[in-house]
Amino acid sequence: MDTALFDKTGTVYRASQSKDSAGEVTTSWTSAGSITCALQQRSVTVADGQGGIKLTSVAVLYCAHGSDIKPGVGDGGMPDKVVVDSLTYLVTGVVNMAGRDEMLMCSLEAVA
Repeated sequence: MDTALFDKTGTVYRASQSKDSAGEVTTSWTSAGSITCALQQRSVTVADGQGGIKLTSVAVLYCAHGSDIKPGVGDGGMPDKVVVDSLTYLVTGVVNMAGRDEMLMCSLEAVA
């Protein structure tokens, strides 16, 4: 794997949730570390709705296999967030690229 293609650095944030005495859930985000990566924008969808215009940006992040980044699906947890170039993305999927344990491909959706 040519890690020279990883030209960006991202910070991964992991959620933890707690309940207060009234049962209200509070979510807090803490840094899980940084990763070197490559980011590729895939699409932007524009929808005109009742609350105004909504933009949805989808991107793909590539990073080394073994990077600590999780989608949070399956274990019931919250998906990680990753910040790259001052933009925040929600991690919607993580797959072992080509199945060779060399690179992860992470599906992302931009969040406000």
